[in-house]
Amino acid sequence: MARLNQYAAAKGVSMTVTLSAEDQRGGPPVDPAEQSRQQHDAMEMRGFADGKRSVLDIRNALSAEYGPQPIARVGSSNCSPQNKK
Repeated sequence: MARLNQYAAAKGVSMTVTLSAEDQRGGPPVDPAEQSRQQHDAMEMRGFADGKRSVLDIRNALSAEYGPQPIARVGSSNCSPQNKK
């Protein structure tokens, strides 16, 4: 934050950036490989969501390809059917 304040001062802008205690703690570090895997899994779930399959059917199909999948994870994803024409 100090660098941002220094940059603002150098540009002649008067500002002070302060973070709340929660913002200063930050969240857990994000593993790029895990984030990529989650994006790929979401893409696969959307691919199976064709309006004909139930959440259980999608979970079973994903489990057959990638190993056991918790149904809560599949059910909580946004895998609504795509509007295909």
